[in-house]
Amino acid sequence: MSFYGNLVKDAYSRLGYTHDDPDRSDNKVDMKWSFTAKPKKNIDLTLEKKTERVEGKDGAAATSVEKTVSTLKHNHGDCTTKMTFANDKMAFEGVGKLVDDDGWKVNTLGAGEIKQAKKEWKLTGQLDIQSPDMGGAKAAAIARVEYNNKGETTVKPSVNFEVSDEFNLGVAAKWNLKEW
Repeated sequence: MSFYGNLVKDAYSRLGYTHDDPDRSDNKVDMKWSFTAKPKKNIDLTLEKKTERVEGKDGAAATSVEKTVSTLKHNHGDCTTKMTFANDKMAFEGVGKLVDDDGWKVNTLGAGEIKQAKKEWKLTGQLDIQSPDMGGAKAAAIARVEYNNKGETTVKPSVNFEVSDEFNLGVAAKWNLKEW
């Protein structure tokens, strides 16, 4: 079972749209090189280098920006860790399986990200619950909490109901607890 946002994530990325941040505008990519290796069955390594075009403001000439990203993903069995090292940030993510029994699936996520040049950081915690088939219907819920260097706590819950593998009804919300 999937959430609507996950189903259309690939289409959104090709269009340059982010449903969490609809006003976001990414730079155009002029060139991208990527290398992926799987040295062991449970380890993935990805290296990427790309050149983006940053449009100038008020008619100024566009400039090129080079970005690099190295990602190491390690599957430990019931836990998967991912470390990302980029030219502008470092990130760590751990996803663990809490329950996988009788059709119930419960996963937890812990992540951290730091951008040293901007002096920004963010911590994330998430609980993902999926129910078994309950008479032709399934339910899933995600509770995500983010805390950043500004002292802001953002809560992003989402719930989805799937009936007969044909109809989905879902809702997602976002609250900044500092403003709430």
